Amino acid sequence: MKKLPYLAAVESICLVAANSVLFSSQLERSRTVPLAGLAHGVVLPDPFVPSWPVTSDIGPAGRRCQRVGFLGEISPRKAFREVVDAFMLLASRPGPELQLVVGGRPRPGSESYFDHALASASPGAVRWVGPVAPADRADFYRSVDLLIVPSKFESFGLVVAEALSCGRPVLVSSSVGILEHMPDSPAVQRLERVTASAIAAAVARCVAEWDRVTSNVPRAQQAVLSDLGGAHLAQAYANLLLHPREREHSAC
Repeated sequence: MKKLPYLAAVESICLVAANSVLFSSQLERSRTVPLAGLAHGVVLPDPFVPSWPVTSDIGPAGRRCQRVGFLGEISPRKAFREVVDAFMLLASRPGPELQLVVGGRPRPGSESYFDHALASASPGAVRWVGPVAPADRADFYRSVDLLIVPSKFESFGLVVAEALSCGRPVLVSSSVGILEHMPDSPAVQRLERVTASAIAAAVARCVAEWDRVTSNVPRAQQAVLSDLGGAHLAQAYANLLLHPREREHSAC
């Protein structure tokens, strides 16, 4: 904690001195320290080329949504407690049984937060599988039916593209930057409020519209892989490096 003021000062100096500042989303740009306004800002999404075979197979016809995945560092910013509470609400209502499958570990300092949230869950409704190694991420996505990313702030959120590349639809908070680069699709459901009741309602909506949600996965997947891994993005990065003085607020 003692280093935070020092690191903040160093970051501010770098932002002021930089010819240009690269952001992965407009959301990140708007949330960056005010001093970033003194530098020229360029928005380019993080590139994504999956290291695993891409598939749009959502499973056999007639399969319903049963397991919802949550993958990432666990902390209040990731809204883990709200997600757990949402599944407690869903478990108390009539309807199909749903399970929240959690991959990841608590952020340092959030261990108590994680323990209390997990302790509040009823048996069977929430299952923690521990940290997920990079080589195992595709297996995690394919082990669930839907990925939820309810973060209160995420400058980008590459897990969204990763899940889609594995043929899984996503439910994403509007405070996740990658949504700026996502297609408007039923396979990319948006969460406008990060509360337990709003999350429960959004999950229930996905379940009710499951055929419509899953049938749109291939098209959304193709759009994302093209936008985040296409030649035009490589060219945009090259132009930024070759012509740093020809700056725009968005280069993509």
